[in-house]
Amino acid sequence: MINYMKDFFKSAFSDERGSVSHKRIIAILCFLVLAFALIYKLFCENCQETDPTLVDGLIIICCVAMGATSLDKFSKKDNKPIDNE
Repeated sequence: MINYMKDFFKSAFSDERGSVSHKRIIAILCFLVLAFALIYKLFCENCQETDPTLVDGLIIICCVAMGATSLDKFSKKDNKPIDNE
């Protein structure tokens, strides 16, 4: 069970080549922060008002990171050296 969870998280944070994808890490962290903020706001009675600009900024960062991650799957990268002659 632990090996399965370890493999799941390793594949969730890796791109199709197996290397760590920082865009995926940023997207997942932004999503977790937004989800935590929403749940906290639902159950907190004496909360301060959250700045909408901060929430909008996190949403934009999350969406851009997820979009960039999905665009990487469709981009074709050639590993051939460029011949300038």
